[in-house]
Amino acid sequence: MIDYKQLFGYAAILFGLGFLLRSVLPAHAFNTSNVSLGTNPVESWSGYITSSTSSWETLQSFTNDFIITDFTISQLNQHSSCQIVLSNQNTSPQNVKDNIVSGSVSRGNDAYTSASQFSHRFSSGMKVNAGDTLYMYYSNNGQCFYNIAGYHIHTP
Repeated sequence: MIDYKQLFGYAAILFGLGFLLRSVLPAHAFNTSNVSLGTNPVESWSGYITSSTSSWETLQSFTNDFIITDFTISQLNQHSSCQIVLSNQNTSPQNVKDNIVSGSVSRGNDAYTSASQFSHRFSSGMKVNAGDTLYMYYSNNGQCFYNIAGYHIHTP
C-alpha cells in the first residue's frame, strides 16, 4: 500500500507537469513587412543575354514596396564575362549610392572548367521602395543568364 508521503510526491509531480503544460504559450510571429503571410505575390524576372554589349533595361515600376530575395547570374561560354547591376536609377552603374545589388561572373579559356555562377539569397531581402522603377544594367561579352526573384509587400 502507498503511504501518504509517496501519494503526496505523485500529486506534486502531476501538479507540476500540469502547470508546465498550461504555461506554454502558442508560438506567433510579428506581422511586419518581411513576414510573408501567403498573400504577398511573388514575382521573378529571368533572361538570356546573347549580345556582347552594355545596356540598361527597365524591369518594372512598383506601386507597393518590393523585396528582392534572390539574385543569380551564370555564364557558360569560355573566355567570357558578365556584369549585372540592379538600380533604381538608369544613369551610371558606377553610381554606387543608387545601386541595389550587383554581381559579376567570368570564365577563363579552359574547356575543362565548369560554368561560372554568382548567386545570392538575401536573408532579410533588399527593399525597392514604392514609386521606384527597377532597372537592370548588363555588360557582357558572351552569353549570360540571370534570375531575379522577390515579393510585393502588402501593408495592412
